[in-house]
Amino acid sequence: MSLRFKIVVLVLVVLTAAGVVWFRNVQAETRKHSPVQTATLATPGIEVMYCSPGVKDRAIFGGLVPYNEVWRTGANEPTTFDTQVALQIGDNTLEPGIYTLWTIPGEETWQVIWNSSMYPWGVSWGGKPSRKPEKDVLTITVPVTKLDVLQERLNITLTAEPLQMQLAWENTSITVPMQLK
Repeated sequence: MSLRFKIVVLVLVVLTAAGVVWFRNVQAETRKHSPVQTATLATPGIEVMYCSPGVKDRAIFGGLVPYNEVWRTGANEPTTFDTQVALQIGDNTLEPGIYTLWTIPGEETWQVIWNSSMYPWGVSWGGKPSRKPEKDVLTITVPVTKLDVLQERLNITLTAEPLQMQLAWENTSITVPMQLK
């Protein structure tokens, strides 16, 4: 091997290592502002993991999160939805597995989307969602409820009776009814 080739390889290795360190540092810093949260129902075995951003005096829905566009449903990495049991959601069955959870917020209704692919980050370069629509396995449309009290942080909860998932942030809430299959 020539000296020039060795230098090029060494430079590429150093740049790659620096890029990995930089990316991990960015992830750690953004998690400080949008901490990881988990909603869990041990029985029947459902867990939602998400990063919880704050309002911070911003207009969220229709502003930071545009209406009628796909949102990663949280900050940083896409939200994950892990179910150990089959669920009836609307007219469809969600089989046991781990999914990424995406939404398309609207003023009156939201689409909630379960996608079978895992993504290392919620958006690609250029700020577009990293979701691949061809990997969507289930979509449901649910109505919006306006909240009287400001919800500063994105909050996702699961309840057993009735079985449902609720997302609330800013002055908006949605509820996704589910049943055991």
